[in-house]
Amino acid sequence: MSTVAQPSAESRRAAATRVAAALRSEAGLARVALGVVALHVVDDNFLQPNPGTSAADHLVSGLVPVSVLIVAGLFYPGLRAGARAAIALVAGFFGVLAALAAAHLEFAPFASYPAKLIYKP
Repeated sequence: MSTVAQPSAESRRAAATRVAAALRSEAGLARVALGVVALHVVDDNFLQPNPGTSAADHLVSGLVPVSVLIVAGLFYPGLRAGARAAIALVAGFFGVLAALAAAHLEFAPFASYPAKLIYKP
């Protein structure tokens, strides 16, 4: 006879409590932020490469930043305060840079409308 163990409400609540406690810490928030930046790098280089290129064309420019972000996330909690601050500043800068690039691609068609209204050849 085989039985399937279903998670109880108590174990789900305990898991949610552990996740919330991890996100309340500096290291947990930093790891989530580093993961979001790494996800954007993977998406930009491998999942949605530029037209005319393939994911194989972006191996180095995709794998190096992702591996650096993973290593930074793994060692972040054990580092001294100055090193954690440096990682947070550099990763935050590149996170904002990636967000601006994504926003530019999303809203670029709308930015040309005022110019089209003013300039009529």
